[in-house]
Amino acid sequence: MTHENQLPEDEASLSNLAENNPTSPSERRRMEAEELLRRYTEGERDFSGIELYGEEFSDLEPLLCGCNLSGINLSHARIRFVEFREVNFSHADLSEIDADDLNFSRANFSDANLRGAILHWCDFAEADLSHANLSGANLTSAWFAGANLTGANLEGVQLGGTSFERATMPDGSIASGSYLPGDPTNVVEEEWVDPNHPPKRPSLEAEELLRRYSAGERNFAGIILSDGFGTFELCGCDLSGINLSGSKINADLMNVNFSGANLSNVHVPETNLSGANLSHANLSGAFLWQCSFEGANLSQADLSGADLGMSSWQGANLSGANLSRTRLNGAAFDRANLSGANLSHADVEEGGFSLRFADLTGANLEGTDTTRVWFHETIMPDGSVQTVER
Repeated sequence: MTHENQLPEDEASLSNLAENNPTSPSERRRMEAEELLRRYTEGERDFSGIELYGEEFSDLEPLLCGCNLSGINLSHARIRFVEFREVNFSHADLSEIDADDLNFSRANFSDANLRGAILHWCDFAEADLSHANLSGANLTSAWFAGANLTGANLEGVQLGGTSFERATMPDGSIASGSYLPGDPTNVVEEEWVDPNHPPKRPSLEAEELLRRYSAGERNFAGIILSDGFGTFELCGCDLSGINLSGSKINADLMNVNFSGANLSNVHVPETNLSGANLSHANLSGAFLWQCSFEGANLSQADLSGADLGMSSWQGANLSGANLSRTRLNGAAFDRANLSGANLSHADVEEGGFSLRFADLTGANLEGTDTTRVWFHETIMPDGSVQTVER
């Protein structure tokens, strides 16, 4: 559910900030899969820091599937809409890649370096990750069903909704379930119908979820939730207190009541949440890229560690909300109420964000680079009004 993000209208807008920022996305080398494959075949191996894009809704057979990319350097790369099924990444440097929601099933990562990688919602079903370095990686809602992790380094990884069903763990043991969101030690059994293939992620239609919610059920963690295309079945519904942690949601969520809900580590990019009630909700670690929260109520909500890149928050109520360690590149909080909010240590390395006409009374901006922020008649934490031309 896309919603066009509204950035500042002035000539010196956030896009100008990004262009003048030496670490902005505009400085990355953008590359298509076909070009990468051609240059790799010609002997090139260093593709560090690139933006690698495929076709988001292509019906064509993905170009890189089954290819040999052993020893490639894709460190710090950002990768979107590329299929990597059965690709050979052995001995590759994939450290600190940003690879949200990609398919790596049956790929070979033996002895690969994935240290610090963002692998949220990636599919590693039956992949070979033997002796791979995954230390410090974000594995929230990743799928490792049937994968080989023998000898892999999982030190300091971030878990939550991460499935290791029937995976061979670093010590050689066979996992019998999933690590649940918020409790990596809680293992539950999952049905494995076909011994030759790992189970699929559980999916649910909006109509079924509403029926079960009305019957008193609240725990829907780790599902794929979708509404009928163009039906807007969930708009305006009451889902207060629901647990959708670690879930992927493909639905219009305008005016939904999510007050007190557990939405930690949810994956809802390009979704319309305008007018929604998310007061006291847990959205920590959520992927909210290019979402619209215009006029939404997020008072006292926990958004710590969430990715809010290119999201729109015009007129939203974020009073007392926790936005510490969030990724705010390109986000627009114009006319938002951020009084008492915690914006400390936010990530704005790849571009600025807008706080035009926002209320920051009593907000915490410690550790956030405000030189990348657009202020215009903004009420600052000390009550002063600030305008900074960029």
